[in-house]
Amino acid sequence: MATERLEGEPGFVLHSRGYQEHALLLDLYTLSRGHVRAVDRRARGPRSRHQACLQPFVPLTLSLSRGHSDLYTLRDVEAAGRPYALGMPRLLSGIYLNELLYHLTHATGGDTVLFGSYLSALADLAGGADEGAALRRFEEVLLESLGYAVRYETTDGHPLDPLMGYAFIPEQGFVPRPREAQGAFGGDELIALARGERRGGRLLSIERSINRRAIDRLLGDRPLHSRELYRRYVTSQQGAEAHHG
Repeated sequence: MATERLEGEPGFVLHSRGYQEHALLLDLYTLSRGHVRAVDRRARGPRSRHQACLQPFVPLTLSLSRGHSDLYTLRDVEAAGRPYALGMPRLLSGIYLNELLYHLTHATGGDTVLFGSYLSALADLAGGADEGAALRRFEEVLLESLGYAVRYETTDGHPLDPLMGYAFIPEQGFVPRPREAQGAFGGDELIALARGERRGGRLLSIERSINRRAIDRLLGDRPLHSRELYRRYVTSQQGAEAHHG
């Protein structure tokens, strides 16, 4: 296999960890190759200028190469813009996006639509846009990219009835359930989501539940640490409010 070189490749760091004395092993999300792994053999050296920008949520321009291995070598990197500034709890939402890309996009290759959706989600989170809507839009594009888009129709391909209730089965669709049954969604609400409507907390909550079931099916037994971190954050905030009464 000839040496592959990527020059001026847009990307982000999803995860990094120390390797040997001066190196970093990196999980990168790139425009043309999707999720790739790379090693920077000088990142932690005394004269390295790389480590400062090899952080999550920093837009990067990457120079990468590889030979026979799936592991790329990072030859150079520069910040391509300011970091997306995410304070709590939006930082946890950013970590959530990175975990989804880390776990689910190993073999997808480049996807310009998904990469653009990631950029938009980070911009929304940093810019104060509705957090839940930003996450749901990204989840929708991610599931579409992976070939598991939620189809708002019955398991046998029929349109949803606005007067009925439905339960969602990942990779299959919606099956009729009494509207009052636990875990059931109203057909009218699902039709609204199919039209791209996300008005109010109720529709976002329904979409969150549906997307979570679809994503959890793909994750299998791989946990998302951002969910536990978010649960702890909410608990700590509730405790602080109770303390200050």
